Amino acid sequence: MAGARNGRTRPDGRGRRMILVDASVWIANLRGEDTRELRMLRESPDLSEIGIADLTLFRLLAGAADDRDADRIGRYLRQFPVLPVTGERSVGRAAGLARSLRGRGVALQRPEAALIAAHAIDRGHRVLHADPDMAALAVHCGLQTA
Repeated sequence: MAGARNGRTRPDGRGRRMILVDASVWIANLRGEDTRELRMLRESPDLSEIGIADLTLFRLLAGAADDRDADRIGRYLRQFPVLPVTGERSVGRAAGLARSLRGRGVALQRPEAALIAAHAIDRGHRVLHADPDMAALAVHCGLQTA
């Protein structure tokens, strides 16, 4: 995938609707898998609309086998805007989403999914994922998916 920065995109994604690509999709990409979500990503006509949450970048870098692998992954992913999703507003909204799901009998396997979802919902972004937590947030909390 070619570089995505174009000078018009604010690094925080504000003022522009984006597609946040979840760790589940990036992990499949790094493993060389062929999934529906990866095909959607690769066939996207406008890669400048692709973004990555800072928590997703953290998860992928922390899961790297070693420093060299982390550097390679970081260089690849930083071609896309990295959006900070842990602001006070998002944290409060995310906690509310998690409580709402829990009230419906749905427990998040990865609570940080609610942070990414809250940011996406508040800013009108969509999330491209292959993740049951994101699916639950879409069904019950209004998260828009790609």
